[in-house]
Amino acid sequence: MTGQFDDELTLPANGGVIEVRGPLTDIDGDIESAVIHFVIVQGQGDDTVTAVGQGKWEHPDGNWTAELPADAGEHPNGTPGTFSTSVQNGTARGIALAIAIKARKGKVLGGKFVPPAFQGLTWCADFKFVPERAA
Repeated sequence: MTGQFDDELTLPANGGVIEVRGPLTDIDGDIESAVIHFVIVQGQGDDTVTAVGQGKWEHPDGNWTAELPADAGEHPNGTPGTFSTSVQNGTARGIALAIAIKARKGKVLGGKFVPPAFQGLTWCADFKFVPERAA
């Protein structure tokens, strides 16, 4: 598996939901779905904002997807924080872990049952928050 975040994610103007997504490719044929755990980080020092989310991927999609409430961010001291299109020119870092189940129903090879197995993948990448376009 190869994972990534999209190069740009839209930051809603008035709260709402951030659509987090990215490609998940080079999937083994025995994998039908995966759960994606992720953290988004933006800023430096006490002004850093982080948010934790969870998404999914299902065969045959080329992308994993998630929804993250725009108000999910927190500063290191636990106070609410918001992501921005102006902090670091909108650049943020996404860190993710995909957990997939291979051969979800198991297989029989040579007369023996081979149980399902987990496959994991981690990645991190910079992306840019862009403002929501006016309707």
